[in-house]
Amino acid sequence: MGWLERRLKAVNPYASNPGIADRDKAARKQQREAREAAGRRARHRAELRGGGGKKPRWPW
Repeated sequence: MGWLERRLKAVNPYASNPGIADRDKAARKQQREAREAAGRRARHRAELRGGGGKKPRWPW
């Protein structure tokens, strides 16, 4: 840690902690990504099962 980092840490030791708004934004982003991933998994399972009268993508 250089002298500048030590000086900044002495001035404001909580500068590296994210604020409430930042945490909420990160939580919303994570929820959106989880929702999108769940949708991709569901579509993939439906495709493998052959839902909708289509032939499944994988024949085995």
